[in-house]
Amino acid sequence: QWPPQYGLGDAATCSPDADTNGRVCSINSRNGGSTTAVYIPDAARGSDPLSLVVWFHGLLVCGGEGADAVSYLKNKTFPLTRQIADSRRPFVLAVPTMQWHNWRDSHPLGSPQKMNAFLEEVRGGLIAAGWTSPPSFGRLILAGHSKAYAVLNGLAARVNDAESSRGALATLTDVWLFDSTYGKSHKEWISETWLNWAKAKSNVNLRILYRRNTDTAAVAERIREKAAGAGLTNVTFEDFVPGSLSHCAMPRARMPYLLAGAGGRAPSSTGGRVPRPTPAPATQLPNGSLLQRIQNALATGQWYAALGLAVMSGNRDVSKLTNMIFFARH
Repeated sequence: QWPPQYGLGDAATCSPDADTNGRVCSINSRNGGSTTAVYIPDAARGSDPLSLVVWFHGLLVCGGEGADAVSYLKNKTFPLTRQIADSRRPFVLAVPTMQWHNWRDSHPLGSPQKMNAFLEEVRGGLIAAGWTSPPSFGRLILAGHSKAYAVLNGLAARVNDAESSRGALATLTDVWLFDSTYGKSHKEWISETWLNWAKAKSNVNLRILYRRNTDTAAVAERIREKAAGAGLTNVTFEDFVPGSLSHCAMPRARMPYLLAGAGGRAPSSTGGRVPRPTPAPATQLPNGSLLQRIQNALATGQWYAALGLAVMSGNRDVSKLTNMIFFARH
């Protein structure tokens, strides 16, 4: 029985994904206004509650999409299905076709009510992928690149809407902005929008990735400055020298790292400042590049990422994991 305000789209159709041994489904979404692709890796098949990553792609100047989001998931430009599968985390991936030619600086999914209705469509569509009934929502990650701001800024601006704290949005654990903080001429308004959102959603992790000295830097750095002053511990940043990482390559390069540490609730924002870089602890960790990734995560206050990477390395000792985080924080 669906809530009466949610008009649902057509039933999903699914087929095997040869590259990952998962399944890709297609849903004709009324609320998204287009075809939505859903990828189910083996690790997530039949899981209840549902862990869901929703990806909002940017303009197609970076390539990646053919006729719709199903083509997007099958291309090699943004290998999201492979990254989800390689993470071995039980995440289902949903990717709406954004149809940016119909929208300029806003999108229907920027409405919390439309977003909840859209996510209900995705949940219901999983019956076609093997679920006996629609699963409950467990954790939700919203992530977007470039022009995805037209959705994510809208949701942030409507944080006080009742629907923002209902349905699937009530299970939100993470929001990831991949080089999407455009609008430098309106940086005060946009930064205040996200700061108000971060205060209202203090147990949700907001990760902002941007490239220095580019069109996304002014808004990101304004949010960074004000978040530090407000002591918002649920807001973290990654900044890059433009020559080291291109705008189009950012999601492909950084998504695996975020997936590794995703899903935990943010700590309450009661501290006096954002965590500052600290040395890595002197505890026994794996050697090589994975050790460096763990140390980098600890040094930049990315506690969930560090923990996820340490567990991926095979470290399951509770005391060692606790000490790793404790000594890095203190």
